[in-house]
Amino acid sequence: RRSVEASELERRRWARELHDDSLQELAAVKLRLGALARADPDELEAAVAQAIEQVDASIRAMRSLITDMRPAALDQLGVEPALEALVERSGALSGLEIELATDLRFGPGDQAHRLAPAIETTVYRVVQEALTNVVKHADATRVQVRVAEGDGTIEILVSDDGRGFTVDGTTDGFGLIGMRERIRLAGGRHDIRSEPGRGTRVRALVPVIRVQGAGTAETPTV
Repeated sequence: RRSVEASELERRRWARELHDDSLQELAAVKLRLGALARADPDELEAAVAQAIEQVDASIRAMRSLITDMRPAALDQLGVEPALEALVERSGALSGLEIELATDLRFGPGDQAHRLAPAIETTVYRVVQEALTNVVKHADATRVQVRVAEGDGTIEILVSDDGRGFTVDGTTDGFGLIGMRERIRLAGGRHDIRSEPGRGTRVRALVPVIRVQGAGTAETPTV
């Protein structure tokens, strides 16, 4: 039941993003194009340029939304490059100073196989959701993200210097239900530490599961 609820909350979030951003941008383009029929010939060129600018903005917004839904880098290159792109994009859009440190054993060649897709997705989504919460709620200036592989587990840490909050049952409204369910379904655990005025730290541990070949994965070590 909780997994279905988390999935529905995520669908609701994407629907809201599409409605508030992309749909309204397209509606504005439609209105501007309709006004072109009544535009003064001397003003037509400028009006067309403005309409093109709005279309370009809509295209950028849609590309950003598609990337948020499922970044191509996550499938093609792995979780580390996908996290680097996520942090760069989040910092550019929000103005936050975001530091990323990763220590995964596939990249340096210490392991022959990547993490299983489900684990890579969990790691990526946990960081993504934590950063989204910081941008929307924390009023922070600096964020530190660390993803490190240890003996049988991957530790995810996201900490900020924002306003913080009192950790209790009311925090589910901050998009934490989906994060919690992702971690639980991956066989992991998490904790959130925060105090008003002293920032927030999200920590999660998920088991290491590696792809061994086409369609197979290694049994988790923890």
